[in-house]
Amino acid sequence: MGYGPSYIIQELDFMLTHPSCNAAVIDKFYHNCLMMYDEVPLFTMVEHMRKENPKLLREWSMLNTTVRSLMIDLVPEKVGDGRELQELNVPVDLREITPTQNGIYLVKWTSEIEEPIVNAHFKTKSLLVFDKLEGRLHLVGISKVGHNQYHLYVKKGRKPQ
Repeated sequence: MGYGPSYIIQELDFMLTHPSCNAAVIDKFYHNCLMMYDEVPLFTMVEHMRKENPKLLREWSMLNTTVRSLMIDLVPEKVGDGRELQELNVPVDLREITPTQNGIYLVKWTSEIEEPIVNAHFKTKSLLVFDKLEGRLHLVGISKVGHNQYHLYVKKGRKPQ
């Protein structure tokens, strides 16, 4: 049995089936691979984990900035089995917010979701904002204002797709 990229994926598969596998274990495995092998197929590892255990991959991306950056660059439009990319829904209430002259509402939003993930959802248009009365709103912009705090710039109505 060789010690190339396919061997690393086989080892990763074995680790993913272990009951005590978590993001820290995967991160340690990755760093050990970096020390032991000339080439470590991080892209292949991320794609494999995206199919096998996306929740664990998200947790690992919060620990490892390299994985987080790779995930942002590689946010797919479809998941491996053909389903749409998971959406991030944000409920808001526009009743007490006054729009600007051009009809844009500034909504304050606090979330435990890390900034790179929020930005990835914004880039792929999978960050969806809903008002109780108006329904889906058109998200025209987003800015970070503090730790896990954002300003969402929304308009009533939906942009045609």
